[in-house]
Amino acid sequence: MFKGTETTIYDRTRKMNHLGITSSDDYKKLEDTARIMKVVTKTGNVYSINAYLWAIIAYLKAVPEGRGVPLLKFYQDAINENLIGVAERKANNALVTDKNADKYVPLDILRARLDSSHASPEDRLIVGLYVTQVPVRNDYARMHIVNDIEDAKSKLRNYIIVTPHGSAPQKISFLLNVYKTSARYGPLLFDASPYVTKLLRSDPKLFDIFSLSENAMQKRVNVSSRRVFGLPMSINVFRHIYEIALQSSEQYRKMTISERAREHHRLAHSLLTGLGYMRV
Repeated sequence: MFKGTETTIYDRTRKMNHLGITSSDDYKKLEDTARIMKVVTKTGNVYSINAYLWAIIAYLKAVPEGRGVPLLKFYQDAINENLIGVAERKANNALVTDKNADKYVPLDILRARLDSSHASPEDRLIVGLYVTQVPVRNDYARMHIVNDIEDAKSKLRNYIIVTPHGSAPQKISFLLNVYKTSARYGPLLFDASPYVTKLLRSDPKLFDIFSLSENAMQKRVNVSSRRVFGLPMSINVFRHIYEIALQSSEQYRKMTISERAREHHRLAHSLLTGLGYMRV
């Protein structure tokens, strides 16, 4: 009843037989979720558990007349929880060899230093983009300024949308159409933080920063962080710091898997990728 290569069919059939399921009529045995999960978790490490859960899901999808569908959600949630375990294990291993680990200064400390910094407005704006709002990748380079979202028509450009109000901008937003994972997540639209908005309102010349090339912007982030924090930091380091703060928060611990995924999507990557940035 399984689809796939001969090896896949054999492996999944063997796993289901181990669970006492030999035909499509045995699907009700999976209703005893406590027994099934007890057997599955005794099979070995998180990778082995993962393989069993995929076999169960494939089996339930193949049960005639959709009779296995009501049980799907439980085992899909179980595999999501198990995948988190896989990601956390990878994160634990990666952390040992992470050459940037000593640069992961707590986000609240960076924000406090930013508030008290006497660095130039340009340097404070650069790091403010990555410390006071969701740190996207190197996507602030070569941006186009428009006054209305209706004017942001090209899907091949990234935009700053400045809603005018007298002589100063009332609201500033960013629209990202072109970035590393845009094919998966589509356009990203988000408001500038109050800190970034205040700086840009104070001096319109600061908008010139967004005309820098990708290479120039990447280098400027490193230089500006050294001037503001006394430590050169890359965009990737700022993303690590944000993820550590997010996943260490009490609010995050209370979130469902779907809610956590939405938070990670704001950084234009998946839940599992986000977990790979740290260990909780």
